[in-house]
Amino acid sequence: MREKNENIFQETEAAFAAAVLLLNFLILAAVIGFVWSLQLLISPNSPLVAALGETIWR
Repeated sequence: MREKNENIFQETEAAFAAAVLLLNFLILAAVIGFVWSLQLLISPNSPLVAALGETIWR
């Protein structure tokens, strides 16, 4: 019985670790996507810069 409980605990611990790693990966992907879209938004050829002109850069 004790062995079975330890096995269940190890499986639960492994599943929790996998879930945490997946969550970290998703957070990292969201941050990278946000930074990438922000970089595209403020790049010199972006529609935002074309609409506002160069007044925001001077």
